[in-house]
Amino acid sequence: MSLIFSGGTDGYIRVWDVTDMINASSTATLQPIFEVKAHQLGTDSMDIIEMNPNSYVLYSGGDDQSVFVAAFEVHTEPNTILSNWRQRSYADVHTSSIKGIHELISFAR
Repeated sequence: MSLIFSGGTDGYIRVWDVTDMINASSTATLQPIFEVKAHQLGTDSMDIIEMNPNSYVLYSGGDDQSVFVAAFEVHTEPNTILSNWRQRSYADVHTSSIKGIHELISFAR
């Protein structure tokens, strides 16, 4: 399975399953399989860390000066690709838009 996470100027983070596109087995229009409003303004930066097999944490920063954090699981079943989505937003952590975000070390491992 191949997933792409994208952040847009509308503040949404969208998840796309591009498996069929990579395997050249589909000519259908690509549609997001999941979306979440992470920021009031644009999403400028994003990082995803694997915590355990199938468990991930997503971090994003935006023009709204906030940091968005979401934990989730990825599965191969078509109707349950993303599950156990938990999220939290931290407002005004910077005095300007956040153009970069990255987790250096995960202490939860």
